[in-house]
Amino acid sequence: MKSRILLIFTAICLLGCNQGGLKMKVRFDEIGNLKSGDRVYHQEEVVGVVTDVIETDEKKHLTALTLKRETAAKATRQNRFYIDQDPKEGNRSAVVMVAGQSGGVPLENGDVIDGSSKSFVFFHHLQEDVQKSLQDVMSQFDQFSRNLKKIPESEEFRQIEKDLKALVDKMVASGEAAKKTIQEEIIPELEKQIKTLKDKLKSLGRENEVEPLEVEIEKLRSI
Repeated sequence: MKSRILLIFTAICLLGCNQGGLKMKVRFDEIGNLKSGDRVYHQEEVVGVVTDVIETDEKKHLTALTLKRETAAKATRQNRFYIDQDPKEGNRSAVVMVAGQSGGVPLENGDVIDGSSKSFVFFHHLQEDVQKSLQDVMSQFDQFSRNLKKIPESEEFRQIEKDLKALVDKMVASGEAAKKTIQEEIIPELEKQIKTLKDKLKSLGRENEVEPLEVEIEKLRSI
């Protein structure tokens, strides 16, 4: 009964996708047991279907997808595609589409793009998250520098400390793969910014007010 329901659902999806949907291909190195009829997901919603899987001469797997019309309007070359277990049918595989940066180049019928592994997509998004956190911290530093006389009562100071703590948490979650970037790029930049602030505060006899930020930097160093 379960397989019959799945077949009916797939047929409905194929019918809907073929009516104005986007037909494209994704090139994967490995596909596991992915096959024609498996589903395409975006944010746990079915947005398309696998229509064919072909092994190329380069030992790649060219996977034909048809996306629903409403999803096709959002699909860009910045999107990531990877293969995972079907969240609704555990014994099947599925293709998962993850949105990329806004303003990407729209995908068109017949386009072929490279797929990714699940771990690559996860780490890529983690890097983006860490970079955004760093940008937020730097932005707060800039604002902080323009409002030195308000330290430490200013909201800017408290926000910097809060953002640094959030950055520490994200660095811990990033694991071993991100440590090189943390040690070689992120920490030196943060230390440079804090030293600039400390030098400015020293002329006012208030350099000790930077200590909470230095504590957070030390936590980053120990990751």
